[in-house]
Amino acid sequence: MNMRRILGLLLGLLLLASLAPLSGAEFWEKKKFTQWNEKEVQKMLSDSPWTQDFQDADVHIDPLERPSLSSGPPANESGAGAPPTDDTDVGLRARESFARLVYVIQIRSALPLRQALVRRAQLQQNYERMLAEDRQRFDQDIDRFLAEDFSDRVVIFVSFDSNIDFDKRELTRHWQAQSTQTLKNSVFLIGGKGRKAELQDFKLANPNGQAFQLTFPRKVDGQELVGPGDKNLMLEFVHPATTRKPERRALVEFKVKKMLVDGQLEY
Repeated sequence: MNMRRILGLLLGLLLLASLAPLSGAEFWEKKKFTQWNEKEVQKMLSDSPWTQDFQDADVHIDPLERPSLSSGPPANESGAGAPPTDDTDVGLRARESFARLVYVIQIRSALPLRQALVRRAQLQQNYERMLAEDRQRFDQDIDRFLAEDFSDRVVIFVSFDSNIDFDKRELTRHWQAQSTQTLKNSVFLIGGKGRKAELQDFKLANPNGQAFQLTFPRKVDGQELVGPGDKNLMLEFVHPATTRKPERRALVEFKVKKMLVDGQLEY
C-alpha cells in the first residue's frame, strides 16, 4: 500500500471520528432554536433534561347509589317489577377508572427551556408571516426574555393536572393557599454533595391556580449548588393529602450530565 493511499485512509478515519459526536447530538445541540419545529419544541417542554414529571396514579372507584326499593313499581306475586338483586344491576356496580395525577416540573432558568418557550410563541403567532414592525417588537421582547440574568437564582415552574376533577379541585385549593412561609420547611432544591437550597420565593403562575413558580438561590454557603462533576439536581416537595389519599414526599431528579450544552451546564 503506497503512502498516498495510507494518508487517504487516515484522513477518512479522522473525518468519521470528528462527525461521530455530532451524529449522536440532540437537536438542541445541532440546530439553532429558531429552527426547531413544533414536535421538537414539545419534546423540550415535556420530555427533555430540563423537564421531568412526578406521577401519582391508582384505581379510582366512584360508587353509584343503590336504587331505592320504594322507587320502582310494586312487585307482583311472580316477582315481576321488583328491583333486580344480582351483581349485574347497574345500581349495584361502581364506576371504576384509572386515576392519574401528574406534576410537570421545568427548570425555566435554563436557557434551552426559555428558548423553547420563545420558539413556541413564534410558531403560535406565525412569526415568519409577521409584518416587519410587529416582528421587530416581538424580537425586542424575546431579546429581553432571553437576556434575563439568572446567575444568582434557579427558577422552577410546576404545573399539575388530574383526570379526576375532585382531586384536581382539592390540589388547586391546597396550592392556592400556600406561601413562601408555609413551604419553606418542605420544599428544597438539592444539588451536589447533598447541598440543599431553601425556598426563596413561591408564587402562583396562572389564574386557575394549577401552576406555580419556585425560586431558589444558585449558591449554598458560597458554593454553586451543582457543577458539571455532580450527578443530579433534585427538587423535593410534599404532594399534599387529599380526601382519598395521604400526603406523599415527591423527589424529582434531573441528570446533570444531560444538561450540558457545548460543555456548559445549563440550569
